[in-house]
Amino acid sequence: MGASERGHRPHYEACGRGGLSMSWKEELGFIIRRLIHRRRAERELDEEIRSHLEMEAEQNISDGMSSEEARLAARRSFGSVAIAKEDSRAMWGLGVLEIFWQDLRYGARILLKRKGFTAVAALTLALGVGANTAVFSVINAVLIRPLPFADADQLVMIWETQPDVRGPVGSYPDFQDWRAQAQSFQGMAAFSNKRYGKAELAGHSETVEAQGMLVSQDLFPLLGLKPMFGRNFLPEEEQTINNRVVILSQALWRRGFASDPGIIGKSIQLNGASFTVVGVMSEQYPLETDFWLPLSHLSQIDLTSRRHDSVRAVGRLKPGVTIEHARKEMETIAERLRQLYPATNNNRGVELMPMRHHLAGDLRPIVLLVFAAVALVLLIACANVSNLLLAQSAGRQREMAIRAAIGAGRGRLVRQLLVESLLLALLGGVAGLALAAWGIPVLRSGLLGIVTGKIPGLETIGVDWRTLGFTFGVSLLTGVLFGALPALQISRIDLNRTLKEGGKGSAGAVRRGLSRSLVMTEVALAAIVLVGAGLLVRSYQKLIQVDPGFRADHLLSLKIELSQSRYREDEQVRNFYQQLTQRIQELPGVEQAALIDRLPFAPSFRISRFIAEGQQPEPGKEPITQMRRADHRFFEMMGIPLLKGRLFDEKDVIDDNKVIINETMARGFFPNQDPVGKRIFMHFGSGEPTPVLIIGFVADIKDLGLDAAVEPTIYWPGVGGEAVLLAHTNVDPLSLASAVRHAALSIDPALPLPQARSVEEILDASLARQRFTLNLLCVSALLALLLAAIGIYGVVAYSVTQRAQEIGIRLALGAQASDVLKLIIGRGITPVLLGLASGLAGAFALSRLMTHLTAGLLFEVHPTDPATFTAITLLLVIVALLACYLPARRGTKVDPLTVLKHE
Repeated sequence: MGASERGHRPHYEACGRGGLSMSWKEELGFIIRRLIHRRRAERELDEEIRSHLEMEAEQNISDGMSSEEARLAARRSFGSVAIAKEDSRAMWGLGVLEIFWQDLRYGARILLKRKGFTAVAALTLALGVGANTAVFSVINAVLIRPLPFADADQLVMIWETQPDVRGPVGSYPDFQDWRAQAQSFQGMAAFSNKRYGKAELAGHSETVEAQGMLVSQDLFPLLGLKPMFGRNFLPEEEQTINNRVVILSQALWRRGFASDPGIIGKSIQLNGASFTVVGVMSEQYPLETDFWLPLSHLSQIDLTSRRHDSVRAVGRLKPGVTIEHARKEMETIAERLRQLYPATNNNRGVELMPMRHHLAGDLRPIVLLVFAAVALVLLIACANVSNLLLAQSAGRQREMAIRAAIGAGRGRLVRQLLVESLLLALLGGVAGLALAAWGIPVLRSGLLGIVTGKIPGLETIGVDWRTLGFTFGVSLLTGVLFGALPALQISRIDLNRTLKEGGKGSAGAVRRGLSRSLVMTEVALAAIVLVGAGLLVRSYQKLIQVDPGFRADHLLSLKIELSQSRYREDEQVRNFYQQLTQRIQELPGVEQAALIDRLPFAPSFRISRFIAEGQQPEPGKEPITQMRRADHRFFEMMGIPLLKGRLFDEKDVIDDNKVIINETMARGFFPNQDPVGKRIFMHFGSGEPTPVLIIGFVADIKDLGLDAAVEPTIYWPGVGGEAVLLAHTNVDPLSLASAVRHAALSIDPALPLPQARSVEEILDASLARQRFTLNLLCVSALLALLLAAIGIYGVVAYSVTQRAQEIGIRLALGAQASDVLKLIIGRGITPVLLGLASGLAGAFALSRLMTHLTAGLLFEVHPTDPATFTAITLLLVIVALLACYLPARRGTKVDPLTVLKHE
C-alpha cells in the first residue's frame, strides 16, 4: 500500500460514515448539524488531517527516515491540505448548501451593518405586503376557501331574467320544467325567494323571534348537507297534506330550545299552527335562516302561476359539464317555454352563475378593485426599495470589484445580492404580516357592516395557511422584483475603471438613469391608483348631494311585525295601528306619526305587472311596478309634495281600489295628460286584471337608494302585518326611542320589537358600501402617493450628494442659489412628468376595466372624468415639486470651498 493510499483511506472512510452508509434522513440531519456546528466540524477535520500526517510520519520514521524527512514526506504524499479539506466538505454534501449558508450569513451581516437602510426598506415593503395580505385574507375567505358543500364547484344558481325585474327569481312552474328537461345537471332544487316572515315560535319556556324559508325536499341532499340531528324532508312531505314538519337551524335550536337533544319529534307552534320538528341543521347552510318548511307552503298562486316569481333554483352540474354548456341548454329550454307560454314567458330568459360568485354578491367587485389597488402599491414599494439598493450600490462597487478580482464570477455576485434582497423581503414580509394581523379585524368589521345577509366565510376572515403562503410567496416575489435590477447593475463591473475610480464615472451615470426610470414607474403606478380613488371621491361627492325627495331630519323609525296568529283579521290590524299612532302622537316631543310598509332604501319585493288605461302592450311584455303601502299621514309628514289630485284619507283604507302613483309612472305611462281619474289594470295572478283608480300622483323619492333610478311606484292605502312606524319629533329622535317602544308594548306586550333607528342613520347606512370602498381605496392612494414622494425625494437627495462637487464648482464660478435650485428641480421633475403622462395614459386605457370593477360604485361620473384626471395631475405635480424642493434647497447651501477642498 502506497503512502498516498495510507494517508487518504482513513479520511475517506470517515467521510463515508457521514454519507453513503446513512439513510436520507440521517444524511440530512448530518448536513444540518455540519452547517450549524461549522466551527466544531472544521476543528474535527483539522484534527483528522493532523492525525493522518502524524501516522504517516511515524510510518516513515519506522522505515528509517529522520524525523524531519518523515514529516516532509508525509506532507508530500498527502498532497494539498486545502484541496483535501474541500474534498471532505464536498463529500459532506455541503457544496451548494454551504455557499448558500455563507450567502445568508454574509447578507445578514450586511443588513445588520446598515440598520437605517434595513429599517426603511423593510418598513416600505411592510406597507405593501401588509395591505396585500389583509385584502387577500378577504379574497381567500370569500372567493377561494371551499364552500361547506360536497364538490361545491359543481353548484350553480339558476334564475329567470326579465326586463325591469330585480333580483334572481323565477316561477315555480318554470322551475319544474327546468328540472324535468335539463340533462346537464345531476339534480336541481328550489327555495323561496320570499322569507316566511318573522314568526312567533313557541319554545319550551318563552316565545322567540324567528325567520324561516321554504325549500324543496331535495335541497339539502343536493348541497351535500346532513342535519346534526334528525333527518331531511321526505318527498311526500312536499304534498300539502303532509307539510306540517319543520327543520330548525342550529342557532335557533340553541337560542330557543336550550340545545335540547330531545327536540326531534316534538311539536312547536308556528303562526298558531302545530309543526313537528324532524331535524336540526348545522350552521353550514349559506343563507341566514332560522328554520325551514317544505316548499308546498307557498301560496296556491305561487305554486301554479308562471307570472309569480316565487323561487330561486340551485343545480349541481354533472361531472365534466361546464357552466357554459349548461347555460346553452337552459337557454334552449327557456326558448321552448317562451313558445309554449307566450302570455307569461314572452320576455323571460335564464341565467346561470357559480354559487360562490352568487353568495359573494356585491363584495366580489369591491375586494377585487381594492386588491388591484394594493397590488400597485406593492409594486411602488418594490420600485422604492430598488432605488434604495441602487443608491447603496455606489458604496459597494469597490467591494464587488475586489471580489470579482479574486475569482468570483458575475453569477456568484448576483446570487449574493439576490440573497440579501430576499432576506430584506422576508423581513418586510414578517412586518407586513404583523400589520395585516392588526388590520384584518378592522377590515372584517367594515365588511360585515356593508353586506346584507350571510356571506360564507366572511366572519372567519383571518390568517390561515393560505394567507401565510401568500405572504411568503409575495415576499419572495418582491425580493426578486426589487433586487434583480440592482443586482444585475452592481455585478456588471469594469475592474480597471472601478478599482481606479472607486465606482464613479459611467457606472454612476447608468445608476442615475435606472433611478430615474424607477421614479417614472412609481409615479405612473401612483397616478393609476390616485385616479381610481379620485373617481370614487367625485362619485361620493355627487351621491351625498342627491336629494332623496323626502325629509330625513328629526324622524324616528320602528319596525312593527304583528303575529299572524293573533292578528288574523284586517280589522284587528287596523285597530292596532290606530291605537299605536294615537299613543305615539301623544308623547311629548312627537309632532306627528305615520306608517309605511317598508322604509325607503329597503326595496319592496311587492312587484306586479300592469297595463295603463289606454295602452295595450304585447302579452308577456307588460311593464312592472313596485307596490308600497302607506297611511294617510305618510306623504305630508315625509314632506313628499302632492303634484295633482289628492292624498289618502282614513276612509280609503277600507276601499283598496284607490291608489296614488309617483311622478315617474305618471310621466312614463300618461305622457302629456292628467293621470288622476285614470285606471291601472293590475296582474295579481292568472285571472283577469284588477282595475284600480288613480286619485293622485306625488313627487318621486329615491326609495331604492340615492344612486338607483326611480322606478314606477304605486302606493296603496293602509298597511298590513309588517310596517314601519315613523315619528316626526321636535327633539333628538333617538331620545324618544325608549318611549316609542314602550308605547307599542303597552298595546301588545308580546310584540317583538327591534331597536328604534333614526331615518338619518338609515340614510347614512345606505351609503356604507360606497363609503367603505372609498376609504379603502383612499388609504391605498395615500400610501401610493407617500411612497412615490419618498422615492422622488430619495433620488433627488442622492443626486445632490453625488453632484456636490459640480454644484460647488457652479457656485464658485458665480451661479446663484436660484439657478442651482432650478437646475436640481428641473432634473428631478423631468422623470416625474414622464411617469405622470404614462400613468394618466394607462388610467385612460384601463377605463373599461375600471368601469367593470367599479360597476355600481361610480355615480354620475365617467371613468375618464376630465376633472378627476386634472385634479390628480395637479396633486402629483405639487407633491413632486415639494419632494424635489427640499433636497434641492439643501443643495443650494453647499459650501464651494469645503467641497473643493475635500475633493
